[in-house]
Amino acid sequence: MSGTNRIYNSVLTSLRSGMNQLARLQEQVATGQRVNRASDSPADAAMILSFRQRVGGIETFVRNLGMVNQNLSEISTAIQSASDGLIQARQTLSQAASETFIEKDRLPASEAMDVLLEQIVSLANTKSAQGYLFGGSSMSSAPYAVTRVDGKITSVSYCGSMTMPQVGVASGVGQSHTLIGANVFQTQQRESPIFSGSTGAAAGSATSSITGSAWLTFSHAVTTYGGASGLAAAAESPTGDTILGSGHTITVDADARTLSLDGGPAVAFDAATDASVRLVNAQGDVVHVDTTGFDADLAGTISVSLQATGTMSIDGGASSTPLTNFADNQSVVDSVSGRGLFVDTTNIARTGTEAVSVAGTHDIFETLIAARDALANTRGLSRTEQTQQITQALAALDEVHETILTSLTSVGAKQQALETLADNLAIMKEGAEYQATSLQSADVAEVATELARVQTFYEMTLAAAAQIMKVSLLDYI
Repeated sequence: MSGTNRIYNSVLTSLRSGMNQLARLQEQVATGQRVNRASDSPADAAMILSFRQRVGGIETFVRNLGMVNQNLSEISTAIQSASDGLIQARQTLSQAASETFIEKDRLPASEAMDVLLEQIVSLANTKSAQGYLFGGSSMSSAPYAVTRVDGKITSVSYCGSMTMPQVGVASGVGQSHTLIGANVFQTQQRESPIFSGSTGAAAGSATSSITGSAWLTFSHAVTTYGGASGLAAAAESPTGDTILGSGHTITVDADARTLSLDGGPAVAFDAATDASVRLVNAQGDVVHVDTTGFDADLAGTISVSLQATGTMSIDGGASSTPLTNFADNQSVVDSVSGRGLFVDTTNIARTGTEAVSVAGTHDIFETLIAARDALANTRGLSRTEQTQQITQALAALDEVHETILTSLTSVGAKQQALETLADNLAIMKEGAEYQATSLQSADVAEVATELARVQTFYEMTLAAAAQIMKVSLLDYI
């Protein structure tokens, strides 16, 4: 019985093995795949899984790449629109700066500049499905905040992030799908401030922090008279005098009883009654002199030196810096923005307003605001001064436009690089899929041959088993 059991077990094992082989080969024929489960070929299954994971990673990169490309396309469109607007603005300013431009046409040009300003603010706050495109890493809120007075934009400030988010577009390669607006719409190559005025102020030796254009206002405070002539500041002096610094002199002809400021027209005075004599020099500077204390014993020509103190402000008078000592590096701060300007006041001569322009720091919004206001002549400047402001706005516009064009070129270069990367990713994905398929796919002809062989062997095993099972004790009698 033990021998019969062994034979029986051996036949049964062969039949089971054949059935398993047949089932596996039939599955391969049906699915076209050689490896359907890890047990079919553990080593190949591990490699197939690795290739499939690589394909999945590449597909993630491709999706990220598509999102980045879409955002860059929208960014490029916005920047191009801003550039087109600046080209139109430049044409307008070029015409307005010429002597042939009719004065009455400057106001409509100012209104057109205001419309353009609104459009570019809207472009700078462009939003995609992922968020704002010019706010860097801060994509949930508008990157540019607008301040208005009577409905018109008076300032635009960047409140986005100075960093950019990164998404993976290839193994170990990240790419941002936003830009930092401050780097697109503002130049970042600071130069020394330029003063356009006649006060005598100049740029200080330290580096200022103000950007773009500003108005620096000098006001008079106190005029002090040197010597012992008896002359003094009149009651109108604090608000009426326009001199500053120590570069002014009153010449007194004691015999003729006349006064002159810096060699200007002589004005007669009566020391007994004239408590306020108005003197004007050739530059239009004014002082008011109280002559009632004049020393009647003086004779001949007498020179009286003047020292006039004051204040300077860069925020429209919201705050001011005293001018009591005149030095080559005095600071005045904008109380609104917190930015400062260093001023050389050693040669300051008079009150007035200086237009200050810091080349290399202009932004598109401040430039358009300055151009709009210059065209509308909101400060009541003379035609010459107005034309000078328009010309400066034109120079700032060219500066900003160059930065915008650089950004546009940079975005275009990124798009080209990402297109190449997309092509490479497609090739890599195809290669990984081919490797996985090659390992997993079955050779149909080879499988069919093997299937026929196993089936024949299985049938032979069945036949042999049938014969064995017919054996009985009668066969041995």
